[in-house]
Amino acid sequence: MNEHANAALHCVDVLKHVCGDNDIYNDTPLCREIRKHLDHCPGCTNFLQSMNKTIELYQHYHPNVPADLHAKVVEALRHRTQDK
Repeated sequence: MNEHANAALHCVDVLKHVCGDNDIYNDTPLCREIRKHLDHCPGCTNFLQSMNKTIELYQHYHPNVPADLHAKVVEALRHRTQDK
């Protein structure tokens, strides 16, 4: 991923948006700019595809994890997201 000389958005702006709970397929000016950026940035496109695949795998994979370990992981994630 890099900074594109003529781009209205830089890669870091795109990644901040797609890594949140934001849907890039909305018809807002920002989402249109993000889609335009993705059309010309293979690095961001690859990152987004990889992130979506990871989410898809996570949603379909149900490991048998002990309850106490699950609770510790959820609590750690909760603390990490609250710090941001």
